Amino acid sequence: DRDGNPFVTPEITLRVARRTAHAVIRHYLKVIDGLFVRLSLSARIKPVPDALLRSLARDRRDLAHVWQVNGHLEGEEPVRLKLFCIHARLAALSGRLAEPGAARSPSGAPYGGPQEFLDDLQLVARSVVEAGAARTAEQVIAPVMAQVRTFGFHGYRLDLREDSAVHGAALADLAERGLVPSGQDGLSAWLLRAQAGDRAPLDADLHAADLDAATLSACAVFAAARTLQDEVGQPVANTYIISMTRTADDLLNVLALARLSGLVDLSASPPTSRLDVVPLFETLDDLVAAPQIMASLFANPAYRAQLQARDMRQEVMIGYSDSAKDAGVLPAAWALYRAQELLVAVCRSHGVALTLFHGRGGTVGRGGGSPVFRALTALPPGSLDGAVKITEQGEVISQKFGLLAIADRSLEVMISGSLVAGFSDWR
Repeated sequence: DRDGNPFVTPEITLRVARRTAHAVIRHYLKVIDGLFVRLSLSARIKPVPDALLRSLARDRRDLAHVWQVNGHLEGEEPVRLKLFCIHARLAALSGRLAEPGAARSPSGAPYGGPQEFLDDLQLVARSVVEAGAARTAEQVIAPVMAQVRTFGFHGYRLDLREDSAVHGAALADLAERGLVPSGQDGLSAWLLRAQAGDRAPLDADLHAADLDAATLSACAVFAAARTLQDEVGQPVANTYIISMTRTADDLLNVLALARLSGLVDLSASPPTSRLDVVPLFETLDDLVAAPQIMASLFANPAYRAQLQARDMRQEVMIGYSDSAKDAGVLPAAWALYRAQELLVAVCRSHGVALTLFHGRGGTVGRGGGSPVFRALTALPPGSLDGAVKITEQGEVISQKFGLLAIADRSLEVMISGSLVAGFSDWR
């Protein structure tokens, strides 16, 4: 959340996400070390599966240094040799993240994404099952695969957040220099118009255009998101929240900045987007206007293309503490309830799957106070459609998750509250 915090720079965003990815990959390296010990299958007892042999042939081409030391295992313990190759690829990726921008060493062949790692683990699991050790695959390898499916290389999903006024000022600066058109109609047409040439990101053009420092900083956030997605996978930073959303233009401005950084191409067939654009409605007036704002966006051809690129899903964040400070606790509570009801209706009428992000505080003074279970079960019917997103403020993280038993209870309350809120027929 860089809203009003000058210390949350694009460089800090890159450093934090890379540090987390580095820690996750180090964890996987330790896990693979453990598999070396456990999976000592001999080719003298069971034949080597053809799929494993083909995979090892590719590894021999890409990981010559592994073969120099461990190549003798190919005819004796091919599963263990495959684990050495997996370890080498993870280590190469870890090294690349530790030293961003460094050239790849000739001996390194890092994974291009978590799916490649998962494919190799699945290959090892199938080889173990074919050798007659199905229970070992279930108990030793399956948990690792579950971790990779859940956490990938990113560990957690990073939401990027900035005030709408920052985007508006950046777009005005860009329009003044002719890099983007002005006005909603012009911007919508530009988002749908194919760009000349094969080059999507315009980083060089932006720096050559003598833009304001604030504009370059706003664009750099999107460039950082693209860099992180390229390095460790799209989930690492694919949600962009717009604080103080007041008009439909606020979302189109973000799409324009995302296109300049190569994250969005709505002119493609089919359209592509690597970013969920999430409005945050915080004041009483904005909550009242939220359904109409979203309805106008859903009717906009450019934003409709954005929805198609994101599987017709839309996340909307609503602010509890700011609305309570703006209008008072009771008027804000009613406005939040009505906004959710109407947003659900608008999304259903346009065939859009809605996820509501509840920006609740952790203490009474920050707009919270009601237990999570009661808050979830009090949501408007139909507003919790299989998914819910809730903030946890920093001052309560230790209280709710600092001890294992309390963390377990906190998650139980959230999950049970979500399940109960999903029932409309109490039979």
